[in-house]
Amino acid sequence: MIHKLVDNEIELIKSLSNLKNVEIEDNNKIGLAYTHGVLSKHSIRGFILDIESNYHISLDDFSTNRLVSYNDTIRLNLLAHHISRDVTISENVIIKNKFSIINFHEEKFSNSANYYCRNVIPIKRYPNQSALGFNNIIDGTKYKYGNGIITNGLLKVEISNMIFEIFIIDKYEEQFLFIDCLHHLTPDLFGEFAWSILIGIGYLIGTIPQDDVYSFYYENEHLESYITYQYKEARPTLKTIYHPINANPHSWINDFDEAQRFWQTIPTISFTQLSILCQLIHDEEDIKVVLLLMMESLTRTHLLMPAGLSIVLESLTEFLSDKATVKPISNEIVAVEFRNELILILEKYKDNNDFKKGYDVIKSKINQINTPTNSEKLKAPFSHFGINLTKIDEDAIKYRNAFLHGNVLLKKPKGEKQYQMDSSEISLRLVTLINCIVMKMIGYNGAVLNHVKIQSQYTAKEIAEDYYR
Repeated sequence: MIHKLVDNEIELIKSLSNLKNVEIEDNNKIGLAYTHGVLSKHSIRGFILDIESNYHISLDDFSTNRLVSYNDTIRLNLLAHHISRDVTISENVIIKNKFSIINFHEEKFSNSANYYCRNVIPIKRYPNQSALGFNNIIDGTKYKYGNGIITNGLLKVEISNMIFEIFIIDKYEEQFLFIDCLHHLTPDLFGEFAWSILIGIGYLIGTIPQDDVYSFYYENEHLESYITYQYKEARPTLKTIYHPINANPHSWINDFDEAQRFWQTIPTISFTQLSILCQLIHDEEDIKVVLLLMMESLTRTHLLMPAGLSIVLESLTEFLSDKATVKPISNEIVAVEFRNELILILEKYKDNNDFKKGYDVIKSKINQINTPTNSEKLKAPFSHFGINLTKIDEDAIKYRNAFLHGNVLLKKPKGEKQYQMDSSEISLRLVTLINCIVMKMIGYNGAVLNHVKIQSQYTAKEIAEDYYR
């Protein structure tokens, strides 16, 4: 069984969260000497450095790496941004400076060195919020940590022929997400892999924990004792309930008998499927951005959510266009011949006064005659993956055009029927359809959560559909 040593890393993180009296060393020779300051953890993310001195400290002086020391042993390089300055005049002039610390590392840390690497992310916990976990979503294995505590949920991911292990530790009534690499990497390269893994897992479980990232570096693959570390302030955590799958129907369906219909029929994400997803995110910047946009959109109101999801669907369609798009004329040679014949006919009318304004427009449309309509392009990925679209699915896909053209209030277009869905229902249908495509892209053939049914209380009408599709 895999044994993870985690206590030293968690203890350091907890220690850094306490107030530190530090001395700011004058490594840029600006006359600071050994100015005293206080380094403290910000409640949301990042650190704050408060400095009181008789010296005027400018942003330029402190925006580059600044060396501080505490406990007579620890020396850190800080990267800071100036927040505020306050001047008090009494017997002496006291200048109070506040800096936001977005990055620090030990003096001996080297960004060009190769290490065995580990990221640790403290997970923010809020009242009435369930603990973060992979259970019923991603396959995990048993592992032990600390003094032999055995638990389930260690994930393995293979990217670019390298193995990464991901797990969550509960300690001090807190949670910590660990991402370990069992191969030698530079810190920057490891950071890129870890970010791809975080997006992939975060998409599946509905949470991309970020805020504060502590990175530890080791001499051996067992990650027994770190030799140095660094801290980075990250983006805000993204959290949503609209994740694609859950193998436990009772966690979503209040009706026991209805939930039993799906009991033990929904597979979880396998090691292979998770690896395909993370490799795809790592290799394809388009997919990385699409999933981040999706997560961002799902944290917004139902006014903004459908617009973001419409862009996600368009982007996925564009990414898959070479594989999925079906052209009206399947044979390209025949298509060229047909187009040329149409242009020859058009040329006969070139000098006709009735064609003067429309000639160029018609010619442009003839040149695009073998291009599928936007509506057909959007349906092509579903056809390619064998995903059946209902009439109401197709309506939701069509409605996305309203959001892309700025009609966020879904006002009735002139000469057209009133929209049959509000923005809430369109959002829930789009997120389900997008999840269908992404799951098929990684080889998952199980059922996905049908969020328009699960969240039907927000649609103001009865949804006669299954909870899974």
